[in-house]
Amino acid sequence: MSTIEAATPTSIQLSWESQTKQRPVRVHSSFAPFATMLRGPWVPASCKPWLAQSVPATKPDAQKAYQSGKCCKNTLCSFFAASWIRHRKRCISAARRKGECRLLVDADALATPCIQDAIALLQQEGWQVRAAIFANPRRIQNKKWRALMKEYNIEFRPVGRQSGFSDSNDQAINSELRKLMALPGSTCLGLLVNGDSNFANVVGDVVAIGREIIVIIPDTGRPSSVNAYRQAAATVFLLPVKQDPCKVRATLLATGEGKVQLCNGDGKIPLASQIDADRACDALMDLGYYTTNSFLPTCIVKCWVESSLGPLCVYPRNFAIYAFCRHLSQRGLRDLWPKRKESCFALPLYGTSRPNHFIEEYGSGYAGNVWNGGGPFRLHDSADLTFRVLTRLGYINRWNTDANEAMFVFCSSTLNKRMLRKLFLLPEAGDSSGDVSAKMREGFLSNSTAGTWQLGPKDKDVRSLLQKEGLLQTASASKSDCLQAMQQYAARQGMPSMKNYDSYVSWILTSLSRNDPHRREILKSPF
Repeated sequence: MSTIEAATPTSIQLSWESQTKQRPVRVHSSFAPFATMLRGPWVPASCKPWLAQSVPATKPDAQKAYQSGKCCKNTLCSFFAASWIRHRKRCISAARRKGECRLLVDADALATPCIQDAIALLQQEGWQVRAAIFANPRRIQNKKWRALMKEYNIEFRPVGRQSGFSDSNDQAINSELRKLMALPGSTCLGLLVNGDSNFANVVGDVVAIGREIIVIIPDTGRPSSVNAYRQAAATVFLLPVKQDPCKVRATLLATGEGKVQLCNGDGKIPLASQIDADRACDALMDLGYYTTNSFLPTCIVKCWVESSLGPLCVYPRNFAIYAFCRHLSQRGLRDLWPKRKESCFALPLYGTSRPNHFIEEYGSGYAGNVWNGGGPFRLHDSADLTFRVLTRLGYINRWNTDANEAMFVFCSSTLNKRMLRKLFLLPEAGDSSGDVSAKMREGFLSNSTAGTWQLGPKDKDVRSLLQKEGLLQTASASKSDCLQAMQQYAARQGMPSMKNYDSYVSWILTSLSRNDPHRREILKSPF
């Protein structure tokens, strides 16, 4: 118990009862209004040692203590309220510190602010975080990432891209988790992933041997992944995701066609609570749309259109989730039709690059790719679904008439290859044309994706190359002239003769980065 004794105009005498003795502590009068705070039961035990010492606090001593960045052990920094608050946070943090947490970060699809927030979350929980980032070896060349690693003393684990048929990052993290499991001790393990449940099995193994593991997932609307880790008995934290100002709205009409529009980007994007999202998952599961590992917005879109509920904003995706949860709260399962047949939902993306003018014009690089993608669409399943989707995405047209080449170019595109690899649907050696078409059809119908398929390759860089090689007079030459120039260039480089315009574009772009040691294995045509 602490008591406030008689005070002079310049100081206040405080004493702290201990088991052995009672020593007064002199507190500067400028902090007198905050002296009564020391009487409260909230004062952590870690404060008692230095509170029990009778040493006059001076301003230079206090400044020196705070400049050193350490808790003051011989002085009570009592000149400013902010100083005391900072000191209190340090002491409380020290009092509830739990130990070390080894955080493994799958940085393939995570931004630096997300990693910073995850580390801050663990520190607020009382953990001393020791993080390791698993990413492409080229990531270390980025100034922003280097600054992040230096600031938080993060270890960088470069992961080479040796194979196009498996996720190298997942393999490296799985291997590291199992290695840490085998080490003696009770160090807590942490995992920061971007909403996939690929680590659920190894997380379950960690829990099974009695080790504590924390899984942090950005809250992007994938409750199936959250449930997978919770079923593995891991501690799961949802990380709030900052909503960038988005000027693009993509709307799917009741007819299955879509449109994109620009808005001022100042409107607040509605957010559904986790409870409402779980309720939506249960409803969609009862109706036959939602299963394990399904992507909630995709299931919502298919149910909404199937039930003829009118237009639905599908990007930003939170609009669709919020609209469906609101319908459930107002109407329940009424007006919602059960799943009768398979369908394909697609939100085409222009590409993977995110130039600065996209951010200025559309609010973000991703929004720019949605805008230039042309808008969403929905197609019913059919035997020729693959052909129809490739046509809508621009892989089959008057310049690209060979379906086999069009399928290969589609599977070679960065985003499409990544998506098919996650679904274990990448073409393999020995696959026939029918096999590849069937795999793509399964991917188009899957509810485990966001439906974000990449449009055909762009020939801008190829035109510049051909102009430098003297095969094209100007970069703005006609498409027929460019095709003829590409055929000549391919013959010089020993490339195979092809039928489609995009096939030449894809092969030439691939050849320019063929010797890059950091890229994944180049997909080989099975035809």
